[in-house]
Amino acid sequence: MRVTRERPGVTIDVFAASVMRAVPNRLNIPEPGTHVYGVNIALARVLPCVTLEPYVFARRAPNQALELGGRDALHSATIGGRWTVATRTAFDIGGEMAGQLGSIGDGPIRAWAGHRTVGFTDASFAWKPRVFAEYNYASGDDNAHDGRRQTFDQLYGPATTSSVSPIRRAGRTCTISGLESICARRTASSPPPGITRRG
Repeated sequence: MRVTRERPGVTIDVFAASVMRAVPNRLNIPEPGTHVYGVNIALARVLPCVTLEPYVFARRAPNQALELGGRDALHSATIGGRWTVATRTAFDIGGEMAGQLGSIGDGPIRAWAGHRTVGFTDASFAWKPRVFAEYNYASGDDNAHDGRRQTFDQLYGPATTSSVSPIRRAGRTCTISGLESICARRTASSPPPGITRRG
């Protein structure tokens, strides 16, 4: 379920969702008791050429593995914000920071992640190519046996990897090439369920 409210310079999205598990050659199956709720606000008129997007996402997932053994329910909140700055030149910059709080059983969740990007758009071409560089970092767990979860949960996001982004079109803008580096801190413990770490 999703509800969107728009006003000049302000957009508010509120949603509630159940997580589905993909099953080959069958209809997807809902994960019982696994839910995600969230509020995202886009503010386009706070400062000239700046867009701010604060958000809060809440996740509940039962039967999660504990660091000290056993299984219990996970309750977490991801609080953060994105920002983009369209400068008066051909360059643009953006970023995002997010922190996670909550618990899994009796163990606390304390994690964070960050993102930075800078781009250059060449408006001399009709299709306005944009070249960008991007860097991402997520916290990891210092100790796999202290009961404290410090690995950032991507909330069902893509696997952690490094890549060269392909050409993509959005309206009249085309990204010719992008260098992307996504880093997760090496940890002593495994990442939470649903997250694959490479490299």
